[in-house]
Amino acid sequence: MQIITRSESNRLRIQNSFNRIINNCSVELKSTIEKMPLMISDEISAVEIYNDEYGLFRNAHSEGFGSVKGNVIYQENRVHLLVLNITQIDTYTLTESEFDGVFSHELGHLFNENPTRERPSVLKGNSLIEIENAKQIELKEIELYADYFSKMTGTSNGLLGSMQKYIASENCINRELFIERIRVLNTNTIFLGKIKEVK
Repeated sequence: MQIITRSESNRLRIQNSFNRIINNCSVELKSTIEKMPLMISDEISAVEIYNDEYGLFRNAHSEGFGSVKGNVIYQENRVHLLVLNITQIDTYTLTESEFDGVFSHELGHLFNENPTRERPSVLKGNSLIEIENAKQIELKEIELYADYFSKMTGTSNGLLGSMQKYIASENCINRELFIERIRVLNTNTIFLGKIKEVK
């Protein structure tokens, strides 16, 4: 795991959170995470690693506290890039526990990835409504599987706190999805996914 940030305090914050999270993992999962070519950055330094011409991180940051891009080429190596929006995290005054919850959720996109489903399309005879409904279901599932990783790492209370702060704000986008995520995270529903490959 490599941290890219211009701020030493952000680097320490990310490193300490990462250590707390992986120390709550099983021995096998901890080893898998530590061996994964993983790059973690704040939102300011991310542009040095990945040219976000399509606004992936910008869009993700407008809806939360971080984002992930799998299989990024950086200095001729293929890595998974995880970006934490430290500015937004500080704006919402997230606690250490909430920071861990957010970070764990983003790691969940890599280490508890939702299963791939067959996507409907016009070419398969599906209607536009069916296609849109499938997209919404997939979006929700992507987030629920990432959320579940916070349960696997003992950080779900922090994640719940961060989401509650976000939906209480005037800036909340996609409020219904966040409310549903909070509801599901408070249940005993299990979402066991797979580890995202570097390829």
